[in-house]
Amino acid sequence: MLARVIRRLPDDWEKAYGVRPVLVETYVDVKRHQGTCYRAANWQPVGHTRGANSTDRRGGRHKSRKAILVYPLQRNFRTRLCEEPGPARLPQAAAMRHQLELAGTHDPQDWTKCEFRSAKFSDRRLHRRLCTLARAFHAQPRAPIPQACTDAAGARAAYRFFDKVKMDAILEPHYVATMNRAAAESGYVLAVNDTTGLNFTAHPATEGLGPLKNKASTAQGLWMHATLLFTTQGTALGLIDAQVWARKGVGKAARRHELPIAQKESGKWLKSFDAAARLQRQLGAAVTVVHIGDRESDIYEYFVHAQREPHAPHALVRADSQQRKLDASEQQVREHLLSSPLQAECLVEIPRHKNCAARAAQLQMRFATVDLQAPQRHRHLGSIRLTVIYVSEQNAPRGIEPIEWMLWTTLPVDTEEQAWEKVDWYKRRWGIEDFHRTLKSGCRIEDRQLTTADRLMSCLAVDLVVAARIEQMKKPGGVGGTSRRRGTTTGSVQDARGLPSVAALGTLRAMIVNREPRRRKEDL
Repeated sequence: MLARVIRRLPDDWEKAYGVRPVLVETYVDVKRHQGTCYRAANWQPVGHTRGANSTDRRGGRHKSRKAILVYPLQRNFRTRLCEEPGPARLPQAAAMRHQLELAGTHDPQDWTKCEFRSAKFSDRRLHRRLCTLARAFHAQPRAPIPQACTDAAGARAAYRFFDKVKMDAILEPHYVATMNRAAAESGYVLAVNDTTGLNFTAHPATEGLGPLKNKASTAQGLWMHATLLFTTQGTALGLIDAQVWARKGVGKAARRHELPIAQKESGKWLKSFDAAARLQRQLGAAVTVVHIGDRESDIYEYFVHAQREPHAPHALVRADSQQRKLDASEQQVREHLLSSPLQAECLVEIPRHKNCAARAAQLQMRFATVDLQAPQRHRHLGSIRLTVIYVSEQNAPRGIEPIEWMLWTTLPVDTEEQAWEKVDWYKRRWGIEDFHRTLKSGCRIEDRQLTTADRLMSCLAVDLVVAARIEQMKKPGGVGGTSRRRGTTTGSVQDARGLPSVAALGTLRAMIVNREPRRRKEDL
């Protein structure tokens, strides 16, 4: 009976409180019991209490020492218990109220107070200054710091703030606000992650920058790997992770195979997945997080890491190499799928891009669950089981490269509708590229003139929050959905909910008024 209760406890507790327990603890009075039933159920003794003075029925006083026993509910309980505890998930009604507050329903100018509500600063003035800076950057996203702060005193205060407050302290309350917005959703949310370079070559006096390209290039700047949360309809909910670093030098690629993934830049994908896993634990079973990455994240260690922890978010990644082999037959996965029967076919309208005219593409789909063979240098990791979705274009026009997608996922795919759904979810990955474009061309982060990389990172944190809010305004209510014919949507204007139209138009007007002559293609 004790074992059955313990097996039910994690699910029941998570359903009731939104948090999945890691470890159960109890104690036994050693003077009266030996704890035999607990030991028989695989509880582990870890020591004894110091003993507190107690009084028995006869009035005598003595120390009562008790044996402490624990039962791990997860295999990695030591790692989980050593993590810094995250914020508790808000109840559903409170999360809905919080979402309306973040949308600025009552006063759009006060959105910063809700966004940074959980900020932990030693001085209240830092919190007020953060809200003031975020409002100023949001009102004039393309303006330099002195112009956005309206006067010299405000600019000096901004520089002092960036000198005192680190990037993580600024973004942490935004992560909490994102989590609360996600808690108001149901079903699935998409954690899309990607890397971009921030070029500060035009400011050579800035200290702490690193190379952006190879040895022959003099480009200097920072690298950023961001994870942005979306609804399945494409509405941005905010960031859950942002990693920023300066490369120490070039030439490490020659020995990259000798290094563990934690010592390589590739570790950014695992850190992003860990951030999604923390969000999943905070949200509980009501919302499922899907971690989405491009071909660069097609790393065997990533999938092993994703499947190592129970109740982790799901992964959805586009394959970089189609040379992966089945574990049993050593046949290439692509050959295996092409030899299997066709499972779905669809006509998709491809919009004009670059030098290619718009066209209708005939796509064929095959999907299967496969056991992948570990790469030669990672044989010790063993095989992994994934679902693969393969989409290919038939009869592409002459001179046009045919569409060919192969997606790996830990999500179950049993029907044609589920497979197309995963393809539509992966298409949301382009939302983070729009976010990077907003950050660079809309917020002009690469034009910020600060003397050190640390100050740039602090300023970047504010710009990241502003850019995320602008992305929310692009599709505030998640109106309808995208059909397989790209460019068509379902739903009506009355379905839109979220940020007020006045606030959205105000920000867009500010971006247009402060806009300079167009200098490059990616300008907004």
